[in-house]
Amino acid sequence: MSYIEKSEFAGQLIGSKVIDQYIRGGKGAVTLKSPSGKHYSYQFRYPVKEQRGEFPRGTMFVYVLVGHRTWQYVGMLKSDRKLHHTRASKFSVDSEIFKGARYIVKMMNFDFDTPMTLMHQGVCSVCGRKLTSPKSIPLGIGPRCLKNLAVDNDTVDE
Repeated sequence: MSYIEKSEFAGQLIGSKVIDQYIRGGKGAVTLKSPSGKHYSYQFRYPVKEQRGEFPRGTMFVYVLVGHRTWQYVGMLKSDRKLHHTRASKFSVDSEIFKGARYIVKMMNFDFDTPMTLMHQGVCSVCGRKLTSPKSIPLGIGPRCLKNLAVDNDTVDE
């Protein structure tokens, strides 16, 4: 996993549908920021190819940035759309880090008023490339990947 430096194409993710689509892309990083300015950066990743048969479809691993380029495992997002604490989790369920990841999952599942902001780092959540189109910023997904997602989901708007 690599650390993505913040770019001028970073943007805020708003609404459960947009947040869910961004995170389910599997290659993006998000930063959850409180009104006080405290923040944590997270990645939601699918298992690597060699592990995919070991986990149900849709399972994602959640990591948090703990150093300049150091990511640590937080928990597992399963197809039930809940964050699960596992034996490999580096943080307790009562830690701010685990609670932050759980809050992001809540933001994926429900639209609600929140003082927290969720930002992407300016990379496409599907392919991991730097976003270069200002039109891509609200979704955090590049135009090619968005088109492919729409075709895959059979939801192309004409």
